[in-house]
Amino acid sequence: MSDFTGSWCIVPTITKIPHIYLDGDLRETRRCLPFFVLFKYLLLKKKMATTRPFAYNTGSTIPGTEQVGDLSVGTPTSGFTSSPQYWNGPDEELGYVIAVPVPDNTQPTEIPGVFASVAFYRSADLTAESFVELTNTVFNQSFTTANDASTWLAANGYWTSYGASLCDTFTFIGNNATTTSNSAINDGTSGWDSSAYSLETFTGPVSVTFQTSANGNYLMGGFSYNPTATPGSTYEDTSYGIYLYNSDNVEIYENGAQVTVLYVGTVVSSSDVWKVDYDGTSVKYYYNSTLIYTSTNAVTQPLHVFFPLFTPNEGAVDICVIGTLSPTPTPTPTLTQTPTPTVTQTPSETPSETPTNTPTPTTTDLSSVTTFTISGCTNLNVLVADLGPSSLAPGDVFKFTFTGGTPSGCYRIVEKTVATPTDGATPLFFYVNCAACQETLVTPTPSVTPTFTPTPSVTPTFTPTPSTTPIPVTGYGYNLVVLPYAPPTSGNTIFPRFTVIGETSGVTTPNTFDVNGVFWNSIDNLSVDRTSYYSGMTGTSVTAYFTQNGDTAIYSGSSTAFTFEGSPVTFNYNPNTRPGQLTLIQSASTDFVTGQTVYISYVVN
Repeated sequence: MSDFTGSWCIVPTITKIPHIYLDGDLRETRRCLPFFVLFKYLLLKKKMATTRPFAYNTGSTIPGTEQVGDLSVGTPTSGFTSSPQYWNGPDEELGYVIAVPVPDNTQPTEIPGVFASVAFYRSADLTAESFVELTNTVFNQSFTTANDASTWLAANGYWTSYGASLCDTFTFIGNNATTTSNSAINDGTSGWDSSAYSLETFTGPVSVTFQTSANGNYLMGGFSYNPTATPGSTYEDTSYGIYLYNSDNVEIYENGAQVTVLYVGTVVSSSDVWKVDYDGTSVKYYYNSTLIYTSTNAVTQPLHVFFPLFTPNEGAVDICVIGTLSPTPTPTPTLTQTPTPTVTQTPSETPSETPTNTPTPTTTDLSSVTTFTISGCTNLNVLVADLGPSSLAPGDVFKFTFTGGTPSGCYRIVEKTVATPTDGATPLFFYVNCAACQETLVTPTPSVTPTFTPTPSVTPTFTPTPSTTPIPVTGYGYNLVVLPYAPPTSGNTIFPRFTVIGETSGVTTPNTFDVNGVFWNSIDNLSVDRTSYYSGMTGTSVTAYFTQNGDTAIYSGSSTAFTFEGSPVTFNYNPNTRPGQLTLIQSASTDFVTGQTVYISYVVN
């Protein structure tokens, strides 16, 4: 007969079943190890246990827990009390656990004179054979399969970890999102104003695994120190996260900024499993169980689970969090013979920061309205501005110049609204977030004459080494196509070859636009109309940047170089109709790749 690891609360001794106690002695025991002893042991072993709390409960199911027979299993939503008393179960990563009720409250514990009403057994290892042998020996049965043993235990009021989820239970809060215990879905808004986060925080080692709900879905997943700090641009609140989008690349974001871009080989799929894991020392990122990046940033806890969600009606599914919930501070108790509470303590009620710039939805036809609510990047004050005809999206950040007395600076679009404007404004330059915009307020403005110094790229190269200073992304993204050889459809850009008569396919070099031309649709690959932004390239001299995977081609264009025309509507430079109006001032180091994103941005000379 195999040895069984008797866990920390054992029912009255059953003969001929040896139990290995934590000090390594092989002996039978009736004792129950209280939480503080278990915790000290785990610290010494530098191991994070996977455990859960149990209580004897003959009443109705306690919210937040699972009721199996007379056992309450899990963390009560309202926190722990002494009625019923919860006791911490054994480490489920060392073997399969069976929990049994002790109705007469006679189970001895490590505290003299204190008895428990629950007890546990654990198999020697995590195999079906070991679990079946434990069940047959303890309960005098003769099962041959683990499923039959598990079914019999449940029918008789016993709980087992065989087939049970190890994921923690927590309160999932949605901000413009719908949540369940293991999913978070954008409510239909297009932009970074949707997110989901855990009300509770986690201390010590913690991990979150998840999958995307659909191929091509845009979202981030991981942890945040403050998940409600920037409700109109939720991804800025990402402390440690993976950014997924419709590409064979993923990005690591930490402290609200891009750290690195990683090539994963295939386009991100809904079948892929992603994991962000803090092991007590550093944060690690996994793709289908393969380590892809280790953070070099120090971790300050506690952490919220956090998911910024961009794509309407999509999000993260199969979310599983394993960690230790932060305890809520309580007064020091008087020393009594009261049983020691379980390891899992009352979740801390971290107050949510109420977004002040989220307006009440309106059913008014806004097609001809030019007024928008906008929020300051620094003081978060909300005002109504007349921005003229435009297609600005919620969450977009621009540097504004106002016609009245409002200070010019960085503001975020909240939404289009019907209201009396407090001022008029012109959105001059687009930025990916407030931090990127604010940086330009303290950095000297580039000179009128373009230089040959490469502008910070949209994304760093494919090296896993994080950049020392995260580079803000500017402009918008378009998928590079070579066919059909025609003005590109929504979300696409094409590099034509007008110098070759009879050409039937676009090219991938970004260094010949001055002689061959370039076209991109007014709608980007996030399905957002960017006419308002790219209209700033027409009728004025600009420096244009075309970037893919950290490699940038830079052009200087005259006031007549770029135009807005056609059906489908495109922005373009056509050297056949406007020769000599575009000049290459910096070449990209390599050809671009079809199917991958090209970011297009500009500054006015």
